[in-house]
Amino acid sequence: MRAGIINAGGWQTHVDMKSGRQISLSGYLPSLLSPILESHRYPGDRDSGAIPWVTDVAQEIVNAYEPEFLMLDYATPYFLRFNEGMEGNEWNEMISGLLDHVSGFCEINGYNPVIVGTGAMIKHQGIIDLTGLSGLADAGGPVHHLATIMEPSGKDLNYLHAHPHVSGVYSREEILETFQMSLENKKDIPDLLVIAKPGYTFRALGSCIRPYHFLPGQNEKIPISGLDSSVHDITDISGGVLRSLESEKTALIIIEGLGTDDLPCRMVSNSDHWYRYTMSCEQYLAITTGKHISSQPWPPGYRGFIHDGMKKAYPFSGIIDQIPHGTIGEIWPGKSAAVGTRSVFTHVSSGADITIECKVCNQYNHGTMAIFSEKGISQQE
Repeated sequence: MRAGIINAGGWQTHVDMKSGRQISLSGYLPSLLSPILESHRYPGDRDSGAIPWVTDVAQEIVNAYEPEFLMLDYATPYFLRFNEGMEGNEWNEMISGLLDHVSGFCEINGYNPVIVGTGAMIKHQGIIDLTGLSGLADAGGPVHHLATIMEPSGKDLNYLHAHPHVSGVYSREEILETFQMSLENKKDIPDLLVIAKPGYTFRALGSCIRPYHFLPGQNEKIPISGLDSSVHDITDISGGVLRSLESEKTALIIIEGLGTDDLPCRMVSNSDHWYRYTMSCEQYLAITTGKHISSQPWPPGYRGFIHDGMKKAYPFSGIIDQIPHGTIGEIWPGKSAAVGTRSVFTHVSSGADITIECKVCNQYNHGTMAIFSEKGISQQE
């Protein structure tokens, strides 16, 4: 069983993560994390105070639980660029301060810091309007340069192929052939997956209605520091972290919006065939499981909404309806913990014994949440 504690303004309840039903938790871990949730209110996605929130919470966990593997993720830089348009000296100073912050935390606590940037962001260039298509166009989800089309007409295809700001149009058959995917339900993949050129987004069902200034840049390479030269691809990172753990405590630190100019170090490949990872659950999972999207449960353009309903498993985990296996936290036999400001992705991708993350949906701050994995619960029994 995976279990969680939801904290909203001091009110707390315990839940079974798979069913979503209220339960009663007792034991060492709930008694450890409940007061941490109460004393560390999440400032919000667009508040710079969310950066020290991560390390403050992590310090409490390190003091009490002493995990050998620690995963920290910082989504705040992404939101400050995406929504607020932070750039220039203000951006550089924020990133410099963040890097100093995490380096100091790791030095004090004896962790080897493995820092991974999800890739640079670029200025928003324009919008591709899909509202006039005959087929159903959906541009929801965290990957803003992707749109899916169901039942497109011939006229729709002509429009998309001729559009100057569309870089790719892929059919379901092309996706299955390229990624060699085996799915029980091929309707999980849309009839068409449309990719915008860097800097462009779509207007369609579910597209972002808030003003935005920067977008993830569809980067071919992303920066990484703290691992040996055998790491060349995003999927090599998890193995590198596990090797590091054999000799020293290791902290995997994921910083969203961080590019190769912000962290001038080694670069690793950030692609699976023509698919470029940007800030998304599939990028986090490529980092923490060593599996490309073609080997993950959710394909490119995954239509998770068709599985929504009262019986959907893991209702507190977004579109996620199963827990991925092979994460660093699951494989590592010792203690593990994760803290992050990317709701859902933190606990899903870390596989840690214990996770504390913000509980936020579309930047609406609902509080915080602690999640216990099966391994974490069994270790306290």
